[in-house]
Amino acid sequence: MQIMIRITRGDNIFIKCMLIIFAFIVPQSLCACDSTILSLLTGTTQHSVVVTKMLAVSQKLQLEGEMLNAFNIANAKNMHKEIMENWLQIVSELYSNNLVGNNYKEEFSAILIEVSKDLGTVRKNLNINNTNSLHEIIEACITKISLLGAIINDDKHIYEFLRLELNVYKPRPYLNDFEKFSKMTDFVHFDEKIGELKKSYSEKAVILADELSKSFKVYRNIIKSQEKDKYITAYNNFVNTFILLKKQLLDDKYF
Repeated sequence: MQIMIRITRGDNIFIKCMLIIFAFIVPQSLCACDSTILSLLTGTTQHSVVVTKMLAVSQKLQLEGEMLNAFNIANAKNMHKEIMENWLQIVSELYSNNLVGNNYKEEFSAILIEVSKDLGTVRKNLNINNTNSLHEIIEACITKISLLGAIINDDKHIYEFLRLELNVYKPRPYLNDFEKFSKMTDFVHFDEKIGELKKSYSEKAVILADELSKSFKVYRNIIKSQEKDKYITAYNNFVNTFILLKKQLLDDKYF
């Protein structure tokens, strides 16, 4: 259900001020991924049992990310062991049942493999107490698991948004390596996609979508001109605007 909101000039100025504040006081991007969207997919189809299990894994990944942020490595290791066990059970269940249509089977299998590989990477790094970029890998896992839920439920609305989210976060693990980072920045159709999606947005969300397009262009141009002293700030501004848009869409009950 979409809620249309009459937006005033004051609202417009407030949103833009918030974006300016984030640009100056947030050196890293805001909390990027959570299980909120996946939670919307539980209980909506005959596959709700397996989606609920996926939600539990996603929430445990969030908790693991919080442990890593608090440098609680020992508890993060224990939590990850539990996550791996749960995930193997879910994968077995997903492969045993025909849950998706033929159009999505190849992509569905590829995402399952990606999540399993990502979880394996996290485990290997935790075993040697290397936590570099683990938070970013965990965030990507949460989005991918939500995407699997959207495919299972055949929710094209959520599916399209989560595909966009994955593209936005794709370069994050390489944030401190300009060469690798710039190669991951290949959002050829980003403007076209956000323009497509915003047709059904509320007025407040449209303003944020427009700001997102602007911040993307700034970020893309900085990457193209190889301004290595500016790209991290530009990318974080872009990601933070995307997070604000996602929050607005959730507030609007867009999904």
